[in-house]
Amino acid sequence: MQPDAFKTYLNAIGNYPLLTPDQEIELSRQIHRMLELKELDRELTTQEKRQIKVGERAKEKLIKSNLKLVVHISKRYFRRLVSNNMELIDLVQEGNIGLDRAAEKFDGTRGYKFSTYAYWWIRQAITRAIDTSERVVRIPANSLEKLFRVFKFQHEHYIHSHRYPTLSEMAAHVEMKEDDLMMLLERSTPHKSLDMLATEDGHKLLDLMADQSYLDDDHTPSEVKERHDTLHDALGALSDQQRTIIEMYYGLKDDKEHSLKEIGDMLKMSRECVRKHRDRAQRILRQRFNLSIGRQDSPPPVQTPVLFDFKTFS
Repeated sequence: MQPDAFKTYLNAIGNYPLLTPDQEIELSRQIHRMLELKELDRELTTQEKRQIKVGERAKEKLIKSNLKLVVHISKRYFRRLVSNNMELIDLVQEGNIGLDRAAEKFDGTRGYKFSTYAYWWIRQAITRAIDTSERVVRIPANSLEKLFRVFKFQHEHYIHSHRYPTLSEMAAHVEMKEDDLMMLLERSTPHKSLDMLATEDGHKLLDLMADQSYLDDDHTPSEVKERHDTLHDALGALSDQQRTIIEMYYGLKDDKEHSLKEIGDMLKMSRECVRKHRDRAQRILRQRFNLSIGRQDSPPPVQTPVLFDFKTFS
């Protein structure tokens, strides 16, 4: 809704007069009677249908007379929120939903004003809407109230002490354990879309992130080519049989890794013999490059720092 339309809305709700306590009591009785009749599982009489219409008009009157209260509460929450993507009219609409619920639950015979009772329902509807819109991880309404208390305490503490409160001070203020408060603060961290504009010239946040699939483990294409050439020279130091075993074991030619048994069946050798040839080839490569190659199912006999992955060059 545009600002001019919102001003029109404010002017319209300003025409509804406030109600006296006696009027609120009478309206609440009519509303409760309407709700009772709607729950009946039988054909209603003409008199009962008339009472339902009276209750609907009473509910409408009670709501319209308190729309200004919703705007007042919405402005308070709109000013204190940071990094929210909701407009003021959105908060007003959500607050009106809470006001509608309060009108149905209000019992005027208990002795308190409707505005006092509706305040909680309006605030709950607004805070839930903010939580749903602003956070990927939903926070319960009672926890959200504690967060607001923490933020208010931070602001007041900084004004009086010129420093932000510690975690223990904030936990004591809201009567929570430090670990629970830390978890709540972590969950309240706002999430940002990768499609949001990150620079003044219109670039998106996603455009500024590096393509890890292109970099291939943080190595540039020139670095990868150089390592391919180095590996090719290193394989030249192996015998034909050792080179064949290494290439099949790590899938350097057909991108398919073969087990020791599969290699043995192809080369007419035992599994143990293949393993010994593989280990000799690994030792030769480690001596030349000071690298450690191996897989989880067959770790190398000597553990040395891994400088690069053998599969990088496939």
